[in-house]
Amino acid sequence: MGGFSIFHGIFTLLALAIFAVPVFLAVSSARKKPEQGFAGWLMLLAIGQTLFLIQSVLSTIQILPLPGTYDASVKGATIAYGVETALYLVTLAIVVATTVCMFKRRRNFPAWFTVQWAATFLLVVLDVAWVATWFKMSLASAWVEFNRDLIAAGIMAALGAIWVGYVWRSRRVKNTFAH
Repeated sequence: MGGFSIFHGIFTLLALAIFAVPVFLAVSSARKKPEQGFAGWLMLLAIGQTLFLIQSVLSTIQILPLPGTYDASVKGATIAYGVETALYLVTLAIVVATTVCMFKRRRNFPAWFTVQWAATFLLVVLDVAWVATWFKMSLASAWVEFNRDLIAAGIMAALGAIWVGYVWRSRRVKNTFAH
């Protein structure tokens, strides 16, 4: 309990990197035209995308069906967890591709960002629908069991729609992602 473990050191370095990379991009792009590069709202989007990548990795690790994390005696639990893991891995792949497009300033970043926004919303909806269907839950009991997840997904979708609109309409985004 006492002391500074290697986990704390790695976490501290990761936290510093989250803020250092976007700041470096902002400083390096400050010498360019004012409507190009990671600055302003696009800087906020870059920080959010980086944090979202980390959150997606941690969520995927958390959902992995490690031995002892699920009751294999429940009929079909292995299949249920397998499908759920596949959903998370596909979504993680989309988030990684979107982040790579962002940092490489690819022209197709707005399209990937839109796909990521839809995929993260659909992940929650499909996950809840899959679990409810597989374990034969009624719609009412599924709502009670997963209402926080579904409400959070709705809020995330609404906030994400604002960012998707920004990505498609911003002149800075068009000038920055031109390669």
